[in-house]
Amino acid sequence: MRRSVRDRIRGFARSSGDYLDLIVACGMAFVVAAVSLLDVFGGDEFINEAILLVLGFYALAVIRDRRGRQKALEDASALRCLDDAAVDRVLTEERDHTTHWAHRDGTGSLLRRRLLPRLAAEGGRRGGAFGLQVELADPMDTGLCERYAAQFRSGGENDWRAADVRDEILVTIVALFYLGLRTTVRPRVAVSRNLSMFTVDLTDRAVSVDPLPRGAQSLLVSGSLSHFRGWQYDLAASYSHGRELPLEQSRHRVEEPDVVDIDELNAVLVDLAVLPDDYRRADLSRLAAAVTAALPARDGRN
Repeated sequence: MRRSVRDRIRGFARSSGDYLDLIVACGMAFVVAAVSLLDVFGGDEFINEAILLVLGFYALAVIRDRRGRQKALEDASALRCLDDAAVDRVLTEERDHTTHWAHRDGTGSLLRRRLLPRLAAEGGRRGGAFGLQVELADPMDTGLCERYAAQFRSGGENDWRAADVRDEILVTIVALFYLGLRTTVRPRVAVSRNLSMFTVDLTDRAVSVDPLPRGAQSLLVSGSLSHFRGWQYDLAASYSHGRELPLEQSRHRVEEPDVVDIDELNAVLVDLAVLPDDYRRADLSRLAAAVTAALPARDGRN
């Protein structure tokens, strides 16, 4: 029996209601794209905050599709927009409850602030395995570093240059290398030639999405991994397309892990194929000092 036009309209309305949040997300995505092209409403800050809203609506749609309407209403409380300091507190506490941490960023500066000091201070004394996967921008890609610098400048940090971005990435890479020497954590690090508009941190219980440039609110989704499994797949796929650095193969270069020696540091950077052509001893000294500051000494040692 053929359905009447009225029945079809009613059926479409019911279906639209079932997927209203996803429809809204798609509609907002088109609006954001149009605003980006037309450069209205104040530029990058508006775009970043609008994108977070789209991500939030999309996450709610996925949650509801997988777990039902009533459960989705309960899970909606897991979505929060927080300022930078609040996200820092949540993710710092996550170290007590997670066995795996995946991070994707341009420079890794947030990782150095949120996680590395805690891991270095522990010195591997915590029991249980801890997996750390980090994806950064390729410091040897000058064009990519300049694009990141331009993003930072658009957020009001006018003194950023490509060389500054490159140096920040190198600090993170070397800090992760020495973290692996000083603790039981064995970081995996890859560098990518793709520009990432967001810093993403994924743990066993939460995912945070921080937009570039800094300053706008961040999206935090907390709960079980099923709430944000898509981010897990995305980070794994993105990491696999980068160039993984052979950190383990350079361990023999360092005799005393608690001291960042300039000559050893030079050899490690050569092994990892991330030593800039214009680096001199003064540059290596600054890099060694920055790494020392990023990793607190174990048991009060300097």
